Amino acid sequence: MSSEPIVISVIVPAYNIADYIGPCLTSLLVPEATHCEIIVVDDGSTDATSEVIAGYHDPRLRIIQQTNGGLGNARNTGLEAARGDYILFVDGDDWAQPDLIPQCLAHIRKHPDADLFVFDYVDIMEHGTKDRVCGKNFWDAKSSACNKLFQRALIGDDRFDEDILYEDLAIVRPWVARAKKIVRIDAVLYNYRVTRPGSIMNSHDAQKLLDLPLAINRCVTRIEADANRWEEETPAERLGPDWKTRLYTVEAFIQGVINRGQAMPERGIRTEYVKQFFERLDEAENIDTQIVRQHYGLLVAVASRCHLAGAHAIGDLLLHGLGEIKREVQSRLLFSS
Repeated sequence: MSSEPIVISVIVPAYNIADYIGPCLTSLLVPEATHCEIIVVDDGSTDATSEVIAGYHDPRLRIIQQTNGGLGNARNTGLEAARGDYILFVDGDDWAQPDLIPQCLAHIRKHPDADLFVFDYVDIMEHGTKDRVCGKNFWDAKSSACNKLFQRALIGDDRFDEDILYEDLAIVRPWVARAKKIVRIDAVLYNYRVTRPGSIMNSHDAQKLLDLPLAINRCVTRIEADANRWEEETPAERLGPDWKTRLYTVEAFIQGVINRGQAMPERGIRTEYVKQFFERLDEAENIDTQIVRQHYGLLVAVASRCHLAGAHAIGDLLLHGLGEIKREVQSRLLFSS
């Protein structure tokens, strides 16, 4: 390890991912990854994760053992221990491209005044991959913590929420909004494993999904609170006049009701979930059905209006029930022929 000060702290939470943590650490501990520390927070694993981590011997590697506290808690533990001027978050079941840290170091030297860097990543799915191109503005930077290099000062004393899922949405968007200079690294540097069994974002449990409206509420509250130190800029001037509408419509309603709702096979559970979703959402009046129509068409927009009016059974019928009825009729016709 060089005697020069540590520049980048890479925080890697790990919980019961014995099959994945090895490739993750191997991808980070390349010879070219200098001026960094890799902080692995073993979040109370009960499988062989700890043994796999212990098999790596590298002066750049720091291992912290703790009782299970969840992803947000593990990341916060890493933040408290980090000694670098810049922070990378890498989830232990994902892996980086070998040039992640070298590219970040090169761009830090080139843009020392930037407080946030974003880079592209790839969704790794069961039956293929999908490239995610990220931009250097509030919207195109995405909500993920793992496709960004943060200047430590940008994060400050902020920490991830530990009582909800969707902790990235709740805190990362405000960090992006806060950044004065964002630089895009034109490279695919991260591989996000979407479909690992048991992963948080692979869960369709209705109660866990109900953390999404809470996360968007906190996100908006933090952005509005931050605006007091934006040197007379308002959120509308910095993020666009429709920033709150886009957040509530795209990040909350479309993701939580339209996309996640269709993964729930039982209509009763789905309808009750949507009802509770709206009960937890602070400013549902900001949902714009015209944006929904642009994405999904007239029928889904009408269904959305029903949900906004509290007619959740009708909204569910239009969103999901008609397709279920059609499939049932087709099945009966096929069976009787």
